[in-house]
Amino acid sequence: MKQHYLKPAEAIILTGEATVTTVLGSCVSVTFFHPTPRFAAIIHGVLPAVPDSPETSLTDIANIFKYVDSSIQYIVKRLQGKGLDIQKMQVKVFGGADVLGHPSRSSLSVGRKNITSAMDTLRELGIDVMATDVGGTRGRKLIFHTQTGHIFLKRLHSQTADPGTTSPPTPRISKFSA
Repeated sequence: MKQHYLKPAEAIILTGEATVTTVLGSCVSVTFFHPTPRFAAIIHGVLPAVPDSPETSLTDIANIFKYVDSSIQYIVKRLQGKGLDIQKMQVKVFGGADVLGHPSRSSLSVGRKNITSAMDTLRELGIDVMATDVGGTRGRKLIFHTQTGHIFLKRLHSQTADPGTTSPPTPRISKFSA
């Protein structure tokens, strides 16, 4: 089985059996899985939305995947171009942690903005999200199985100390199935 490591500002579409591993802090990953035919895709967005700026060029593929909104739009367009019914996709959203602690109540952290961007973009495209594991203060390690759409998630140790604890919490491993 092929193994891929997805770095920040990257995305991948696969048709064969593989695992894709990525590590998230404030970044957001969105997974797409279509059971018949078996198509899988995952994005690793770093920032919430493409800025309204003449300096930002989406002709460079790296810039497309840097932003949560444009990377979701690009992947959906590519999957639709392959003749897939996007309504039959199993879509899951992960990440968006406040890894440096809780921001002030008057501002949103990058992690929270990334979550909002992902959910808003998917809603605008008419795509239902079947599972999420977002927010909090701990990063996540994901392993995405492209043949089944299953996600294995491990919570990472918090970057900020919780004054009420003396030892690090036990990592939580979850399985997200279709």
